[in-house]
Amino acid sequence: MKYGARMTLWEALHGRGDLYMTLVREATTALLNYYNSSPPLYPLDLILQMNKALLGPPRQALRIALDFKKSSFGGGVGGGSTGACSFSPCS
Repeated sequence: MKYGARMTLWEALHGRGDLYMTLVREATTALLNYYNSSPPLYPLDLILQMNKALLGPPRQALRIALDFKKSSFGGGVGGGSTGACSFSPCS
């Protein structure tokens, strides 16, 4: 699986086995949740956090991926609480 513009949404949502694929998966889910249920993570914030993760050390990338995951479950980036996510992928 490649990173970049040729990655499909399916590949992004099912990325596993690599720290950066985890980051891509959680960022993609957070962005889809933003469009579906409006948690406090806005697209520009997501892009800025993604860039920060990619430019920093692996530990920082993992922390940001976990922040994206919290946001997807209603925890908000940084731990703020808003409602639960209502996004679920199609089968």
